Amino acid sequence: MYNRSTGQRRRLEALDNGYLNSLLNYAAPIPRLIWGILGVAMMCVALFLTILLVADYRSFPSYTKVSSESINNYYFPAITICNMNILNKTEMATTDVDKGPRKADGSMYTVYDLYSELMKSYSDRGSEGPENNVPYELLDNMDIYRTYQWHIRDTLDTSSIEFAKSTVTDEDRNELIQAQFTEMGNCLEINDNAMLVQKVNGPIGGLSLILDASVADYTTDTTSQGFFIMFRMPGEKVINREYAFKVSPGNEVFIRLQPVVVNRLGSPWGTCMDTQDIFTEYEFGSTDGDDDEIDVMSQKECFASQVLYMFMKEEQCKCFPWYIWSRYIMEKGEKNQEMYDGLIKYWTETLAPEKQLTFDSTAYLSDQNSWSGDVLDTSVTKSVIECGKACQEYEGCVNFMWTRANFVPGLDQGGKCELFDGTATVDDSLDYKVERGTVEGTGEMDECSLSQEEMCGNLIMERLMDGDESELPPTCNEPCSYNRTDFSVSTSRFPAQGMWESSMNKDYPQYETLDAAQHNLVKLVFYQDVLRLTSETQTASYEIQNFIAELGGTVDLFIGISFYTVYKLIEWILYSIYRRTQPNQEASNASSDAALPKV
Repeated sequence: MYNRSTGQRRRLEALDNGYLNSLLNYAAPIPRLIWGILGVAMMCVALFLTILLVADYRSFPSYTKVSSESINNYYFPAITICNMNILNKTEMATTDVDKGPRKADGSMYTVYDLYSELMKSYSDRGSEGPENNVPYELLDNMDIYRTYQWHIRDTLDTSSIEFAKSTVTDEDRNELIQAQFTEMGNCLEINDNAMLVQKVNGPIGGLSLILDASVADYTTDTTSQGFFIMFRMPGEKVINREYAFKVSPGNEVFIRLQPVVVNRLGSPWGTCMDTQDIFTEYEFGSTDGDDDEIDVMSQKECFASQVLYMFMKEEQCKCFPWYIWSRYIMEKGEKNQEMYDGLIKYWTETLAPEKQLTFDSTAYLSDQNSWSGDVLDTSVTKSVIECGKACQEYEGCVNFMWTRANFVPGLDQGGKCELFDGTATVDDSLDYKVERGTVEGTGEMDECSLSQEEMCGNLIMERLMDGDESELPPTCNEPCSYNRTDFSVSTSRFPAQGMWESSMNKDYPQYETLDAAQHNLVKLVFYQDVLRLTSETQTASYEIQNFIAELGGTVDLFIGISFYTVYKLIEWILYSIYRRTQPNQEASNASSDAALPKV
């Protein structure tokens, strides 16, 4: 049955592979055919399973390991608190616009008259903008968000603030709480210096504040009453409302906090990536530091860069929202040119080519669809003349400017209305109206006017809702390591009648009744119920050592091949080649076989 020399059999048996031994030792054709068919079938199965193993490994699967441990000290997150009402209605309503046109009854417009009509018009018309004769553009020169902002310092002065049942002193308040501009107005930013450390479980060891929403000062376009609240990592600058939750007056809000340390994997197992914070990089007082260390931008911070990107992408916008301008460009009261230039470079050079922006000489008139309503000063007169002349020279210009003499909004619509083409005489006696359109400009980006920002905000929302990939801003990457604060909320009525009648009515004399107090006051209690720290760690579930072990088990199970087998097979092949090149050695082997007894 066998037809192999003893030396050959010994060398084949040394391969330690039953299939190869059987296939190569059998001389009869039928057994060899059976072993051959069986071997091919097993090889096909092994190949199929190997392909599956490779595909599984190449998918780079991972899992998230969640663990929890007790801690002795809980370091509070940074907290941002903003009144849902950005502007002070009372101050706006008591400030007359003494320069400009009058109402139909001859009385002066107030700042609030102009603001409320502008907001109503945008609410009715969306991104198309207002279309009536109210002189909205007067608001654009009033610096309205900063001039008539929520009086955050007054709120602090009348607030009760305690930590671990101890009243926070005025000195500690100044160190603990800062006022900063966000999309939600002038806000309280608490604990960016990580001062607050809870050492006792439950509300008794936490932070409590009583805040006055001052609902009487709310503007009509404010849809809710109360405060926005959001949690941040200390030093993290989150300025958009998308990450905030709301609390209403008349409630004592218990906010149970749970800190979570998050660690993610980068490519190929995950999508995390540490991205340079474009705002922090060019702050006043920032230093280059170690090249290996970067100020990582969180996803919340990145959202602000996405919003700003959309403002710069829209041709009729190309301006900075007021809160970004106030916080970053006009940092510390003077223009941060390094920040401005760095952002331009980021948009035009750093971004992926398909997302890069261009800033050519095309600009859009900010005084859109409005009557001047006021005498034209020298600078405005000059800009109107230059704009009209530039429009004549600019191909595709759709800018229309009309002048009207002796125009009084709400009264006789008389006077001559003509298209201003750059040849008409423009002086301080004329009113003018401008429709949106392109003109030649310098391309220098400035702060958005109030009307422009409202229009652009609505337009950007429409772009984002369309979902066109080419219109969307660059994607925000999740950082590879950061802290997150999870929370849950429970409420009870505040202030209770007994509490109000015993002491609180003296602390808040501006509210004569309990109902008025419940309509304005809110108490916030931040705490960790049980001092524990949770960790979320993304871990690769199928690494190279797992792949090698499973691949070895598969091929050994079906075709009996291991690394040792491969090594011995190569050794056998090399020996066979060597033996065939040595005829004397072959004869010696034959004589040795002849001397063996026959079986």
